[in-house]
Amino acid sequence: MELNYGEALKQQRKLNGYTQEQLANKTGIIQANISYWENNIYTPSIDFCVQLANLYNISLDELIGRDTFDGAVVITKYVKSEIAEIYEKLNRQNQMMALGYLTALLEKQINE
Repeated sequence: MELNYGEALKQQRKLNGYTQEQLANKTGIIQANISYWENNIYTPSIDFCVQLANLYNISLDELIGRDTFDGAVVITKYVKSEIAEIYEKLNRQNQMMALGYLTALLEKQINE
């Protein structure tokens, strides 16, 4: 799965409760640059990525939306937050259906 670094940066910013303007003020980076990075127009420097990872208290892998486990790339907080956001938008009946489906998937995985 190809990672969308800009989207991952945006998601981490939102997870940490910053607007682009607030992040710009906190880091001293021009807001336009943050927008360019989040929209995949430009790629941020490694120095800025380290600064963000330190600010958010996460690893660089987490910052760009991945984590490594036994050499496999696993999408982490980004996907979890997307799932939670979608789940919260569902009505109660559909939330229960989604939970039932996820439970069935997990049971199938365990039995494989």
